[in-house]
This record gives sequence, structure tokens and C-alpha cells, in this order.
Amino acid sequence: FGMQRLNYGDFTGGDLTIARRAGTLEAFPAFAGVEAIVPISIAGYPGLSQGLAYYGPQYVTSWIADASKTAGKHTVEFGGSIQRTTFKTNNQTGIQEQFTANQTSNFTPGSGFGLASFMLGLPESAGRVIGETEGDMFGNTYSLYAEDNWRISSRLTLNLGVRYDYASPMINRKGSGTFFYETGQYVWSMKNPITGEEANISRGVIPPDRNNFQPRFGIAYQINPSTVVRTSYGIFFDTFGINYAQTQQGNRGNWPFAFPQTVSGLNSSTPNAFLPNPFPTAAAGSTTPLGCQQCLNAWQDTPRTPYVQQWTFSLQRQITPSLKAEAIYFGSHGVKISSQLIDNTALVPGPGAIAARQKNPNFPAYVLNGYNSYHSNYNGLSVLPQRRFAAGLSFSFNYTWSKSINFVDELS
Repeated sequence: FGMQRLNYGDFTGGDLTIARRAGTLEAFPAFAGVEAIVPISIAGYPGLSQGLAYYGPQYVTSWIADASKTAGKHTVEFGGSIQRTTFKTNNQTGIQEQFTANQTSNFTPGSGFGLASFMLGLPESAGRVIGETEGDMFGNTYSLYAEDNWRISSRLTLNLGVRYDYASPMINRKGSGTFFYETGQYVWSMKNPITGEEANISRGVIPPDRNNFQPRFGIAYQINPSTVVRTSYGIFFDTFGINYAQTQQGNRGNWPFAFPQTVSGLNSSTPNAFLPNPFPTAAAGSTTPLGCQQCLNAWQDTPRTPYVQQWTFSLQRQITPSLKAEAIYFGSHGVKISSQLIDNTALVPGPGAIAARQKNPNFPAYVLNGYNSYHSNYNGLSVLPQRRFAAGLSFSFNYTWSKSINFVDELS
């Protein structure tokens, strides 16, 4: 049994009475219990912010059991594990006030001063997110494996194994909402706090992936006293990679559990919106779905756990008592690799507003929607000669040729 704990906060600190003295708490409530000033952007100057964000506390608790048994020519190993992951995360995305030169421009281009607009407390735009934006996540993973190392003869060894991993979809205790661009349906995992409707999707949102069997085998054969060949094949799932925690918390703060309010073009003529509260009305949740801050892909097979197929073949030869050489071929094929798809773009090219050419015109375009549906291929050949000299001195040389083809290098 073991436990790992992480608690990471990002906060520039400073005087925590500024927000209260400036009167901004009515429009921008305390974030995570901290009365931090709203992030402020001033044209031509560095931004002002107490930069509040956090990840944690995170707990990863693991129970692991392994056993081995040797009987004759067989060495059998088997075991499993259970792991529980919980964490909280949040940041101030969507909360800001912007000050530009327009509000002190005397209505002529090139005039005005962004800092003067700030000193007068006249923002050009502002945004806030009301509701619950925290990801309060938890989930379990389960693993089992068995392996038999079978020494069939003095020249032949066979290794057979299988592994199974299952990661339950992570659940956000604060609720998850996302949009199916394929069907035009918006879903939420808990009772809708705005409309009162019951949840219309499971708590974990994405369908569970239980098809995670990973067969593996290896063969080593001694052709003669100087030559050995080896080959292997295996499937490996990325059960605990970016797809598990990072991707599944990405849709926190979506409608209906949180909703944004933005205003722009403020104070363009008569000053009527000021720094403490630039919003003309109180924030209210829309009764119809809003676009995702980031959607969580839950469409059929596309959120399946990424995995890779790997295989090798090697030839090892003792050329002379002091010279050995080995040639190794290795390849891999990645399947269901994690990346993001740009959704809800225009269906056809053309001039004018994009909304007229979108499949879902009420939702924003260019939404980064996670999709595990990409592939990769890798092939390589490595040559390794090694020469031993007297007095324990040896030299080795390694040359590798490889080729990689993929759709994405990493999830950005």
C-alpha cells in the first residue's frame, strides 16, 4: 500500500484587502474563498492580477499485490492493483476587466491612454463566470496480470503473459456538462441547477472502456553456441496517461453548473460602467445550453483508452571471443491516440458570418474537443557492435535508423 499527495497553488499574494476596499466583491465574488482582485488588463502595460489557481490536494492511493511460483521449467508470476485518484483544480479563466485607450480618446484615432482609462475606472470590456467552476474529481483503476516464463529447453525460452487494466470514468462531484456536436445534444451529469431537470447522462459522462486486454509474448532461441535470436510482441494501454485525469477534468465549469457573462464596448460615449461593477445586470444562468469552455468528448468509441502495439526482432552473434554484434528491429503502432479536434467550423467555405454555415450556429466555432482517434507508426533498426580489450577496457558503437509517422506529436 502506498499514498502520494500533491498540493500545488499559484498565487502571487499581496494585499488581500484590495478587492474589499475597491468594492469589486459584489461583481467578482471571492475566488476559492480568497478575496483576490479581478485580473486587470491595461493596453500597453503589464497586467495586474493576484493570479489565483490551484491543483490539489490530490491523493493517489494504491494497493498492489504480486506473487510468483517456480515449478520445474515454469516461473509463473501474477498480481494486480487497485488505485484511487482524487483531486481538485480551478483557475480564474474568464474573469477579467480590460482597459484601452478608447475611453480617453476624445473620439479620434490615435488619441487616448490606456492607463488614464484605468485611473478613471472606465473599462472597455469585462467578463466573469458565475457558478461552480471547480473540478472535484475522483476515480478508480483496476489492474490484473499473469505471466509464465517457460524454459522449454536449454536453447528455447518462451514468455507468455496478459494484462488487463480498467479505469472507471472520473466523476466531478460539482457536475459535468458537455455537447455532442455529432447529434446537437447537450448533456449534464447532475440535476440541472437552472432548469431543475434531472441528469441526462451518467455521472462519469464518457462511456467506460472495459476492452483493455493486453496480450504479450516473447521468444528467445539459441541457434548455436554463438548465435541467439529473440522476438516479442505486446499491447500496452495508456490507462494512467493524459487521457485519464487531464482530459476528463477539462470540461469543468460548463453550463449549467457555471455560466459566463461578458460585456464589451463599454463607456464608448458617456461613462456609465465603472471598475467596481461594470455589468449592467445581475448574472443569471441561461435556460438554454451555452457553448463549452472545453467539451469533453463522449461520442461512441472516440474516448477509448489509447494504446500501442509494439514488436521486436533481434539477432545477436559472438563473432570472435572479444567481438560481439547485435542487430535489433523494433516497431510500434499507436491506436486511439489522444488529441483535440476543431469542432463546429463552417461546413462549406464562403464569405460572411461563419454562423450561417455552421451545423450548430448557436454554439461557438473552433472549440477544441478531445478525440482519441489518431494513429502513429514507428519503425527502427539498431546495430550494436561491441569489442572487449584487455584490462577491462571495451568499446561499443550504436547506429539507429528510424522512421516515425503520426498525426500529432502531443496534446496541446
